[in-house]
Amino acid sequence: MTHDKINYIEIFHEKGYRLTRQRQAVLDALCQADGHATIGEIYYLAKILDSKIDRSTVYRALDAFTQLGLAISGEDAKGERIYELIKEQHHHHLICSECGNDIEVENQVVEDFYQQLQDLYKYEIKMDHLIVFGICPGCLK
Repeated sequence: MTHDKINYIEIFHEKGYRLTRQRQAVLDALCQADGHATIGEIYYLAKILDSKIDRSTVYRALDAFTQLGLAISGEDAKGERIYELIKEQHHHHLICSECGNDIEVENQVVEDFYQQLQDLYKYEIKMDHLIVFGICPGCLK
């Protein structure tokens, strides 16, 4: 099964990990979440797929996915940990800290910013997913 055109299962096996029934349920739940999802949301979806799964298994699976580079994690506007499967292209977000509105930022805008940082500070930028919080135009009114 492929998720969003990337064969996550194949990557999992290539890196020497077994894909257990529970990990498969978490992977499928993360895919169904279709974007950033909290632990609670992922657990809820995984529990539908595998009624025997527990929250600690979800935590361990998500930790493995992020260590393997299959998923990324960050924090939402409320400071809650969120997860998302990697995608073919890097993507970035502007999130309203008032209403939670989330818009995707064009990769080129962020790549230009990263290049400016590299040129100015001589750092090699290693981030492929940026989340910036602010207040959207609707909430500013």
